[in-house]
Amino acid sequence: MVHRVSHTNAAQGKKSILMQYPDLVPLLSRLYLSSARFHVSSSSLRKYMAAEKQQPPKIPTPSTLEPLLDALAARDVSGHSARDVVFAFLAEHGILQYNACETGKNTDTEPTVLEIFYRCLDRNLKAGFSHHSIRDILPSPSTMSRADAFLHELETTGRITSPMPIALAHSAKNSLLPPVDKHWFASRKLDGIRCLVIVTMAMEKSPHVVKIHTLSRSGRPFYSVDPLCTQLRTDLETYPDLASFWMGSKPKKTMHLVFDGELCALASQAGDETHAVFLEDFPRTVSAVRRRKSSDTTPILLYPFDCVLLDTFLYWEKHYAAETGPLFSQRSCVLNNFVSWCVANHPQTMLRPLEQRRVHSYKDVADMRSHATEQRWEGLMLRKDTRYEGRRTHAMIKVRDTQEAEYIVQDIELAPMRLSLHGIYAEHLALSSKAITVTYFRESETLAKSEDGTKRLRFPVVKAVYDSAERTT
Repeated sequence: MVHRVSHTNAAQGKKSILMQYPDLVPLLSRLYLSSARFHVSSSSLRKYMAAEKQQPPKIPTPSTLEPLLDALAARDVSGHSARDVVFAFLAEHGILQYNACETGKNTDTEPTVLEIFYRCLDRNLKAGFSHHSIRDILPSPSTMSRADAFLHELETTGRITSPMPIALAHSAKNSLLPPVDKHWFASRKLDGIRCLVIVTMAMEKSPHVVKIHTLSRSGRPFYSVDPLCTQLRTDLETYPDLASFWMGSKPKKTMHLVFDGELCALASQAGDETHAVFLEDFPRTVSAVRRRKSSDTTPILLYPFDCVLLDTFLYWEKHYAAETGPLFSQRSCVLNNFVSWCVANHPQTMLRPLEQRRVHSYKDVADMRSHATEQRWEGLMLRKDTRYEGRRTHAMIKVRDTQEAEYIVQDIELAPMRLSLHGIYAEHLALSSKAITVTYFRESETLAKSEDGTKRLRFPVVKAVYDSAERTT
């Protein structure tokens, strides 16, 4: 199948070939439609098997590929144990022996069975199709509405596999900012992890929370934020103005709320009651969020910056076109009132306010930008006072000061990437011994520190590649 699809250029031709393999749909769905990760990459497995001098371990393995991938995704086995299981699986099913007979092939044009297995681990068969192609060959969806299908998947699997309509910002290019007038707000850009909190509340008689889900922007669940969810339940059930969350919509028996914010673990925080002076610790945030269980030593706080009803979230195009959804100023007011009430009445709340300041001129933005630099903020977020847009939108602009430096590439992991050499974009595999110019946010000594103690760059972007390590200009 991979060979046939990769040698077909037309999208309709690829779709026709894929439809001839209905038995592979469950596997393709795991690879392209599920947000689950397998936690074992092809590169790490290659190194592990190359370093093992003994025979593959004699341990029980799943009977087919699908349950193996499910076990890896569920972390039923992890670390060296996961690699042992995969190693034993390859040996037990004869893939290693068969691969020995296929040596000498060009794996790019004629991938071996083992190479196909590696691509499955990396969730990319490199056959020129994407999740859109897989969705096209799936059976027609049921008669459920988009909202019902969204909630059904969330309740049954705890995650969302389809792309979610999340508001994403454009970067301010070359310090060019949009026209600033009374319709824009500016706030601190937080150095944390994006989080969507989906809350279902029964609103009849005594309102109460039915369920809370916390998802990454790609739809994966967070498992280490149970304390936040527990406290949020209390915050919502005791809040006296729950009706304000309807924001002009007709009240119903059930309310589905979407809080959009940033998860942060703090490096330091001042003792003032406003919680306005703090410094994020991104490596601690990443470490805490990746855990399967919550940690008492690293509390994770949520800084929400937007709140909409699920109907507005999922059907934003309809509301945006009809100009029926609440403006950002309205949403921000409702959200700020709720968070401020929680902070004032529940000292144990894990919600924190994020000031949204209306800006009237470029001087206002420049002053905030200078303040952000002094306070070591990651940057600023500019938001237009408009209705919710679940896409990358020019109504949201991120302003981040970057640094620039030149480096000599000593070693890389080979992977195709599109780079501009001599003004021409093309795929290149290696940059070894070449000089490059990189723009980046800041250096980090703790994030993924290398064995020799060298620093890592946050948000690096290759700006230019030169022909040799010797720069002449």
